[in-house]
Amino acid sequence: MNMKNLFKAKEIPFGELEQYGIAKEAFLDLPKKALDNLLTGRLSPLMKLSIEGKNGKIYSLPAKVKLHRNADGTTALRIFPSMKEIRNDFSLTEKELGKLKDNQTIVKSIDRGNGTERCYLQLDKETNTVMHVKASEIHIPDAIGEAVIGGEQKERLRNGEPVEIHMEDTTVTVGVDLNDRTGFKVIKGDLDEWRIKKLVEWDRITPGATGYWQTSENGWEYRKEMEREREQERGKGYSRGRTF
Repeated sequence: MNMKNLFKAKEIPFGELEQYGIAKEAFLDLPKKALDNLLTGRLSPLMKLSIEGKNGKIYSLPAKVKLHRNADGTTALRIFPSMKEIRNDFSLTEKELGKLKDNQTIVKSIDRGNGTERCYLQLDKETNTVMHVKASEIHIPDAIGEAVIGGEQKERLRNGEPVEIHMEDTTVTVGVDLNDRTGFKVIKGDLDEWRIKKLVEWDRITPGATGYWQTSENGWEYRKEMEREREQERGKGYSRGRTF
């Protein structure tokens, strides 16, 4: 069961994106999976945004964007810069932060602004942002192919743990994945293969999206630029938890 679209494509605030140096044509050139992420309220790929400082100088920084519904029904952008430390917006303990850093999923009741809700939490390591989705929005299947998911396995999945499912001639690993449109992913292989594939998932699904991002002015070679800007961050640093 796919996550429902929370936004329509026509609601994307292209004027606001232009202010950050991202042309409408370039934004719509994103892979379909990336646009699906945005319309279901998830993070975009990493981009290079142009931010005007108080002194009028234009600064560039890697960041992701997310669509947000204002109280009046209009749509706006939330900006998540690439930070050196985790954005701990949910008062997570050191133990919980450690699990996120280790690519684990946390199940926790958090306040999303309209009451406390049980959510799945995972870490977006490119920005150190904690992603969260209501647990009720993630469907845990009863079976994978002809292999039935048992009661104990289903309980582990509900608790955010990946589970191995053994079939006649193969093994697959299943688990919650907040980067996937369904919120749930099936990978051929055991738990070790799951962990490895999760680390390279973005490059595999969206070839070129992280390699190059076309802005309104020129192309951006992601890997080389990130290396350079991270070196600069070590010297200057961005304020922790800052959202533009």
